[in-house]
Amino acid sequence: MRVGEVWLGDLVRALVALRAGGDPVDAGLAGRVRRMLDLDVSPAPGEPAPRLRAVPVDPPGRPAAGPDPLRAPTPAPDPAPSRAAPAGGGGQVVQRLWTDPPHRPWQTARVLPRADARAVVPVPHTPLFRPRATAAIVHEMCARALPDGDVDVDRLVAALARQHPVTGLPLRTRRTLRFGVHLVLDRGEAMYPFHADQRHLGEVVREVVGRDVTKTTVVVDTPRNVRAGERLPEPGRPVVVVSGFGIRSGTARVADWQRYAAALRDRGSPPVALVPFPRHRLPGWLCALMPVVVWDRDTTARAVRVGVGRWP
Repeated sequence: MRVGEVWLGDLVRALVALRAGGDPVDAGLAGRVRRMLDLDVSPAPGEPAPRLRAVPVDPPGRPAAGPDPLRAPTPAPDPAPSRAAPAGGGGQVVQRLWTDPPHRPWQTARVLPRADARAVVPVPHTPLFRPRATAAIVHEMCARALPDGDVDVDRLVAALARQHPVTGLPLRTRRTLRFGVHLVLDRGEAMYPFHADQRHLGEVVREVVGRDVTKTTVVVDTPRNVRAGERLPEPGRPVVVVSGFGIRSGTARVADWQRYAAALRDRGSPPVALVPFPRHRLPGWLCALMPVVVWDRDTTARAVRVGVGRWP
């Protein structure tokens, strides 16, 4: 390592100032000044003398044949990492910094123990619907509105006041789960992040509707890849289609879903789409095909009832 000229100038100025002040400048005082300026090149007790390397300087007008003399020499390659602490005390380490490779604190750092797989705590699954509203939302999606409630007295009085013939008692509309539900779960690539949510939704649907009247069909991106016997539910059974409908990838099979929805209506099975994307990303063809429920924490049971109730 070359000693900077500025440091040598500082040493000369310090010695001249001491001499001008009348203080005797002996070898001991000069050594103390050199150590204060970090210019003490004397070896520490028990250490060999430092190895100084001469840097050749080419004469003016001649191209440099070797490394630039104004630059510091290239440091030696790093030695193999070691976990042992460097030998010697603090003063010895400071004196070796300019001759040996730079001090590397990571060589003496404590190695952290490996993580034990048995100590890793799994992160609990957070469903997309709010836990307190999930059962009510599932009820609104899977229920069918049928006129099988109590007698609608208001409609009966209005018919009698207009002198209309009464052929039967008008009944109030009631939403019922007696028809069960048919789940269509899309396991395509776009729905891969939502597989855990699909499993959780299936469990909630079985608890709310009933395990005996809940059927499940698994498709991949399109309902065409399922056999005809498994693709269509029983007549009159509501269908909840949990799919991305190609919204994320832009490869929607519009014709396949249109034929599937038409076949469901012919069997009296009203479909409802459950999509894990915000409403502004829903395509127009899907909103015109069936009621769409956004699978998110902001969805409420009242919003699902209003959205599904708009469809006949």
